[in-house]
Amino acid sequence: MSAYDSTALQVRIELPGNGRTLLEFTTPGDVDPLTP
Repeated sequence: MSAYDSTALQVRIELPGNGRTLLEFTTPGDVDPLTP
């Protein structure tokens, strides 16, 4: 599988001022990093 698999959740957090990527990562679709 690749990091761009359809079951993967992609998250990107960008700085609105600079448009630069502050944080970017992928995780399995069954795992939600935004949920504690």
